[in-house]
Amino acid sequence: MRPLLFATAIAQLVIAVVDITTVPRETSANIVPGYQARIRFTHEELYHDLARRGVFWEVTREYSCDFMTGVALKLGSDSDLMKLAQSKAFNIIPVYSHSLPDPIDPQILYGPYQPPSQPQDTQSSHVMTGVDKLHAQGTLGQGIKIGIIDSGIDYTHPALGGKFGPGNKVIGGYDFVGDAYRGSSGPAPVPDNDPLDQCNGHGTHVAGIIAASPSNPFGISGVAHEASINSYRVFGCSGTVSDDVIIDALIRAYEDKNDIITFSLSSVGAWSTSNVGVVASRIADKGRVVVASAGIRELLVLGILGARGRGKV
Repeated sequence: MRPLLFATAIAQLVIAVVDITTVPRETSANIVPGYQARIRFTHEELYHDLARRGVFWEVTREYSCDFMTGVALKLGSDSDLMKLAQSKAFNIIPVYSHSLPDPIDPQILYGPYQPPSQPQDTQSSHVMTGVDKLHAQGTLGQGIKIGIIDSGIDYTHPALGGKFGPGNKVIGGYDFVGDAYRGSSGPAPVPDNDPLDQCNGHGTHVAGIIAASPSNPFGISGVAHEASINSYRVFGCSGTVSDDVIIDALIRAYEDKNDIITFSLSSVGAWSTSNVGVVASRIADKGRVVVASAGIRELLVLGILGARGRGKV
């Protein structure tokens, strides 16, 4: 069992996609201990190459879809990483952890936000961005499926339909982690089919911006309030999430045939060659709209996004 001790001791998590010389541009503070992932060739080819080089590894996730084949690995020691780096078949980069977006503090509204005589769709953000004009033309997101990768959604909120499943506003999704998950240092993920979040609220906040029903007494209307929502929960009630979980969610959102996929990450690991950036770009190449947040934490440097990538918004 000695290799398992090594597996918990090293401090590298990487995905084999781009040249490792690009890694120093990222901060090393949020590298997740002990993992590796890669996105080219077949699983069997990689495992054969690792065995031939005498690398000790543990498979934590395998990925297989029509735009990539990949695997997340936990390596046994730093020397295993060095052996892997000697391979000419693929290159490696770190996989990063991402902080949970700041929770949305509850706010109590004690009365209607607008007088009954005032038009419903006149909130300032809609007027400034032209959403009110689209709504006036009848463009309300009809027939569009939007996947939200975030902290989950409190779909019991009346403005989000109050229910979950086909025929409702939030039609589906998946919880990849469970409430207790805190990242690589905490309890193991406990996935299930219910992405309900009642402990953070950020994903609910995002869902409200996108799809809140206008039939509420406070004059709040989602930009595309007739769209259908899929929720993919990648954060527990606290802590972080690593790239390998987010990649799982991106693939699931793609395979669920969402027209638009959006995610919010509090991270400076934002280069277009990051793991999440590469996968998001491949999804965009398939004709989907992939949207990443910008500036969800005020301390981030101007120009640093959640995860850049070719073809992403």
